[in-house]
Amino acid sequence: EEVDFAGWLCRTLRLKQPSTPTRTAV
Repeated sequence: EEVDFAGWLCRTLRLKQPSTPTRTAV
C-alpha cells in the first residue's frame, strides 16, 4: 500500500516542514 504510506509521509513532512509550498490548503 504505497498510497497509504505516501499520504502518511506527506503529512509527516508537512508537520515537520510547514514552510514547503505543497498544498497548504489541506
